Amino acid sequence: MFYSILVGTNTASVLALLLITVDRYIIISYSLQYDIIVTHVTMATMIVIGWICAAMVTILPLAGIGAKHSSELCEMDTVLTQDFMLVLFFVSYLIPVLVMLLLYTKIAFIAKKHRYVP
Repeated sequence: MFYSILVGTNTASVLALLLITVDRYIIISYSLQYDIIVTHVTMATMIVIGWICAAMVTILPLAGIGAKHSSELCEMDTVLTQDFMLVLFFVSYLIPVLVMLLLYTKIAFIAKKHRYVP
């Protein structure tokens, strides 16, 4: 149970960072339309979706999905199957981090294009 909660909270943190990155990308790329694109409703919806995803990552192993039935010690690699841990890694860490990297790269190119050089 501890590992499931740990993975869920880490997923929530990574998804929160992703939401901040998306917000920064929108404000840099679409600064004139920012107030139209990003409203309280859209931000609340994005936050709720992020928490639902993190909750699902937490609840799935607790519900027995992807679980191995073993009599060994209760460690992450003895409780969850290797395939399920790989899916968790991709969904809760690698894909959000790659999206953040892509968006910050785009932000850097936009900033470089707008810099003032006398």
